[in-house]
Amino acid sequence: MFDDCLKGQFCVVTYDNKPYPGIVQEVDDAEVEVNVMHCVGPNRFFWPLIQDVLSYHQENFVTLIPEPVKVGSRHLQIEPSIWEEIKVHLNL
Repeated sequence: MFDDCLKGQFCVVTYDNKPYPGIVQEVDDAEVEVNVMHCVGPNRFFWPLIQDVLSYHQENFVTLIPEPVKVGSRHLQIEPSIWEEIKVHLNL
C-alpha cells in the first residue's frame, strides 16, 4: 500500500521489465504515478522534453533511490552500487 510520504521522492519502477528512475507525482492505495526518465544505455538516463508520466501498480514499484547524479552534460545515473542491487533484483 502506498502512502503520501512518497510524493516528490525518487524511485525506480519497471515497464516492460526494464527499470526507469523517476519522481513520484501522486499515490493511491494500489498505484503510484511517476514522471520517469528515459534510458540511453546501462545506467544512463535523461529527462525527455515531454514528461513521461504513468501510473504503476505496486508490483512495478522497485525501490526508492537517492536523486540520480549528473554524468557528462546531459545524462544522469543511479548511484552504481544501488544500480547493481536493482539489476540483481530484476535479474538483468
